[in-house]
Amino acid sequence: REEFDAAAGTSVTARVDAAQRMKPTASVVLEKSPAHSLSIRTARRFVPDVTVIHLVRDGRDVASSMLAASADWGKLWAPSSIAAAARVWERDVTRARTEGPLGPYLELRYESLLGADGWADLQRAFAACGIDVGEDAARSMLEAHSFDNMARNRSVAAGILVGGEATDARAAPPPPASGPSDRPGLYVIS
Repeated sequence: REEFDAAAGTSVTARVDAAQRMKPTASVVLEKSPAHSLSIRTARRFVPDVTVIHLVRDGRDVASSMLAASADWGKLWAPSSIAAAARVWERDVTRARTEGPLGPYLELRYESLLGADGWADLQRAFAACGIDVGEDAARSMLEAHSFDNMARNRSVAAGILVGGEATDARAAPPPPASGPSDRPGLYVIS
């Protein structure tokens, strides 16, 4: 166990340090890898006050995305059948729901962010990180990162929360599309 703890601690510390080097003034460090739903308990051993925002997407949409990824850039990790993709989604959601509430935890439905009151869920996500964002700012961020807006601009969103500063996310243009993102993010998507 000592060897595992050392490796896990090094990994967690390296991610936090890398994110902080990108923006030294940031007050929030973000990580958005879906697979981290399987290691929330481990992360909390090294960063006890970590807040988990679990963004749950409809399993059918996740399975469809995984199948598409398995035929291209995700060949090495994505399941290539609906049944296997459904099992991965269920495993990830179940683990996050089991381990997440052992500390600061907020679960949101991805689809609710797309609805008329999505701004309220976005405010809750910011509040979970200790960041106060008004209704107008939340609405503006959702609009700036909407599918229609991104398609029109041929871009992908850098993420609504960038470096812990909501104003940066609202004002900064998203980076050019370049495939799957490996940049830190705030949430676990499953």
